[in-house]
Amino acid sequence: MFLNYVAVDLCIVVHFCVNWVQGPLATNKSLLEFFDWWGGMKRRHFARSFACCILLAAAFFSCTSSKEDCTAFRKKFISDIGWDNLQKSACLNESEKKTLADERALFAHANLVDVLEAKSVDQVLEQAAIAASGHTASADEILAEIAKTSESVQQPPQSGSGPWIIPRAVLFLYGKDGTKGDRPLGTAFIVKVPRSGDPSHILRFLITARHLVDPIWAKCEPPTVHLSIRFNKKDGSGTALVPLDLQARLGKVLYVPKDPHSDLAAILLKPQLFPKFGDYEVLDVPFRITATESEMNTVSEGTHVITAGLDPDLPGEKANLPVFREGVVSRKNNEPIKSIAPCALVPIEVHSELLSAPLFEGNSGAPIYVTNGRGGSQPVLVGIQSFVFEGKQLAGITPATDLVSLIKDVSAEMKVQLDFYQGSKKD
Repeated sequence: MFLNYVAVDLCIVVHFCVNWVQGPLATNKSLLEFFDWWGGMKRRHFARSFACCILLAAAFFSCTSSKEDCTAFRKKFISDIGWDNLQKSACLNESEKKTLADERALFAHANLVDVLEAKSVDQVLEQAAIAASGHTASADEILAEIAKTSESVQQPPQSGSGPWIIPRAVLFLYGKDGTKGDRPLGTAFIVKVPRSGDPSHILRFLITARHLVDPIWAKCEPPTVHLSIRFNKKDGSGTALVPLDLQARLGKVLYVPKDPHSDLAAILLKPQLFPKFGDYEVLDVPFRITATESEMNTVSEGTHVITAGLDPDLPGEKANLPVFREGVVSRKNNEPIKSIAPCALVPIEVHSELLSAPLFEGNSGAPIYVTNGRGGSQPVLVGIQSFVFEGKQLAGITPATDLVSLIKDVSAEMKVQLDFYQGSKKD
């Protein structure tokens, strides 16, 4: 209401100025005559003044609405807007339009335009600005960003979680190369590690087999594979295939062990990696259930293990449907084994222990558990599935000790102290 009064007064002042020039100022009338004249003008031109007020109010609310529309526009995903509409939009200045065009050219060169289109306008501009400035986010900045995703992730029970958590805590990894469509590749899962002394700050990592996300290391031909993670939607309406950006504009997110023969990779889950993270059904695995070195020493030939992962022929149409498997450790290895990825022409040497079970390549990256550890109250993570040896009913296991070493290296690199076993003293 206050703004309406201001608009009315402004209309009267404008009208006064116009009529002053046309009336008494032009004819040198006395001040008394002017006031008589002005009273008559107000009566005769009230309708015009009121119309002016309406126009000014409409302009004000139009500007406010336009600002709100632009705010919503900038939060939209590029795939929902379209590149042509971006360049025509009045919500972007010329510099921003050029930045978006440059980013598109950069990503198109790497065949990663779909990754860019899965981000909002503001996210792309922000990441381009960070890349141009050469700024590297500090550990505190990264933790603050990642804390935003905490409420979106389902939490497993603190005790009595049992084997039920295993199939629910895995995701499916898809890939495409050239003109081929997305095809199922393997399995991944999310682990969370709280910061020491501040459990509200949590780092989350997507864990999988290195040969799935690092095709050059696996000697794949061709080496370019565009990766996506398939999530179940939280509202139960199906699945979402989300591009996995490991190279462009996010800073370092892919971490691998110092041991070049370890088939293991950890991807730091920054919010920009999955902008719609809150829309997906995600159950993370607390790092505290990862086996310690002394617990790994109790795993031997004949130890029963369980896992759940992708069957490439039966991934599920309306939801990710992991296949639950059981097996036994058939041999503990002290030397590298020559293994070959499905996309490779030559083998590479990997350090792994062997699992005897009817597994398939889609299980690569799946978590491997024992169920009778720590009193049998919950599964203990003892490894991550590596290569499958076709025709031999054997698959490699990257031991959990490699995962512990890797996350400790990441912690040291980021200069962040993490509470790996949540207060318990473990080796």
